[in-house]
Amino acid sequence: MTGFKLAGGRALDPLLFVTDAARLRRRVGPWARTCLAAIRDAGHTVFDLEGEARVHRAVAAVRRASLDPGLAGVVLLGGPTVVPTRIVDSLPAALRKQVQGVDDPDDFYVWSDEAYADRDGDDIAELPLTRVPDGGSPGFLKRVLTAGAPSGRRPSGYRNIHRPFAEEIYRLLAARRPMVRSARATPRSIGPGTVRGDRVYIMMHGSPFDGTRYWGETAKAQPLLAVRPPNIGKVPGATVFTGCCWGAMAWSPMAKQALGGVTVRARTPAGSLALRFLAQGARAFVGCTAAHYSPTGRSYRAAGGPMHMAFWKHALSGKPPAEALFEAKIDYALWMRSQRMTPESRAIGFKVLREYACLGLGW
Repeated sequence: MTGFKLAGGRALDPLLFVTDAARLRRRVGPWARTCLAAIRDAGHTVFDLEGEARVHRAVAAVRRASLDPGLAGVVLLGGPTVVPTRIVDSLPAALRKQVQGVDDPDDFYVWSDEAYADRDGDDIAELPLTRVPDGGSPGFLKRVLTAGAPSGRRPSGYRNIHRPFAEEIYRLLAARRPMVRSARATPRSIGPGTVRGDRVYIMMHGSPFDGTRYWGETAKAQPLLAVRPPNIGKVPGATVFTGCCWGAMAWSPMAKQALGGVTVRARTPAGSLALRFLAQGARAFVGCTAAHYSPTGRSYRAAGGPMHMAFWKHALSGKPPAEALFEAKIDYALWMRSQRMTPESRAIGFKVLREYACLGLGW
């Protein structure tokens, strides 16, 4: 497999690529060597975990490597069977005591890679971070690592009819076409290959058990299947941002289940809409690794809405997706600090802050 140009040949600031070379070869074959050589030739640092499967020790090793002040960010190269991911309690201990009995499908546990970009040991990333899933395929991994910049300005949006707040955020994208509303839209009516654009915003329901579907709702609040993999068209260089529950969970099971010892299994593009977008050329997919809370009214200023707005503002200012998410999390934390919140709404805020992740090269 020849012709490998990282980021489509775009110049990138210095990045730390974290992987396990042997495990990556088991996932994508001998092309892994070509991939790692090209990353080094492009001037970036590759850190090899060398078989370390215990996530806390892997994180500690990477932390020492990430202290280089010249680094712009961290890229985890491979899925969770290559670079282990972490289960994180998104709540501070005191707050968890206050919200005992609150019905959250994840019990406020989320999947998070942030510790790999944590320089000072507080479990919060000090650098932008993204994960490049391997998809179990050299062709998929090459497609993700060679994604270039978008060639035009063609935003698109898709939302649950009961999430009107998304319209205010979508207006930022200055799209020519209105958001597709899921009151009547189905995979058949949307059509094959029609979910595309260089900026894609999706506010629908997702599932922890089936990564291949997004749902909307009817006017009577009944679930309505809206998007499946065949609907995803070519999206070269696109940034995709979603408010779909478990939308960026490129593996299974949900974090709460894995606490009980369920084996983590990486998904493929056939089993994940997030990976399908990357396979179709997206530069980044930004979404949640757990159930997401979003406003039900017209204002975005509640639950996860401010995170959506902050991300798109930073992305539209020219920041790459990984950096835009990093800055959006800072903005969201400041927004939380400025609000008068009940313990439950504060718990939701902490979960939103910890569950958002960037998949793909993201630079």
